[in-house]
Amino acid sequence: MNSKKVKVDVLIPTYNREQYIEECLDSILNQTYKDINIIIYDDGSTDRTRQIIENYQKLHSNIQYIRGTENRGVGFARNMLLESSKADYMAWQDSDDISNPQRIEKSLNYIQQTGVDILFTDLIFYADGASYRRSKHLSKVNIYKYTNREGLVN
Repeated sequence: MNSKKVKVDVLIPTYNREQYIEECLDSILNQTYKDINIIIYDDGSTDRTRQIIENYQKLHSNIQYIRGTENRGVGFARNMLLESSKADYMAWQDSDDISNPQRIEKSLNYIQQTGVDILFTDLIFYADGASYRRSKHLSKVNIYKYTNREGLVN
């Protein structure tokens, strides 16, 4: 990777994810690339999500927690996260997802080697303990679906 250290914000919208949020946060905290700030927007959770995040905050200075007072939807949460980020790069993570430990490092390497502006990564879905892989390679994704007006609305 380029010798210039870049800052990455991992943006996590959440709502009532007490059963998943610890594993989600652990997967970001255990990244091989360390210059990461985690910004969480809690869209008014009514379960133990808040307490879990606040406990993590006490142990990790790189976690920023923003709590909404009412549930306004994931679109609102994502917009709040975008407004809060000041990093060179942003990575999305849903609060019920986990990341491969090299996700950020490999993504940054690829971005710096190719100069791409947007990067999609492979996904592994789990259902009842079994996993199956669904890959989205850039060559197979219609990028115009995500960059034209209609795509942005959806």
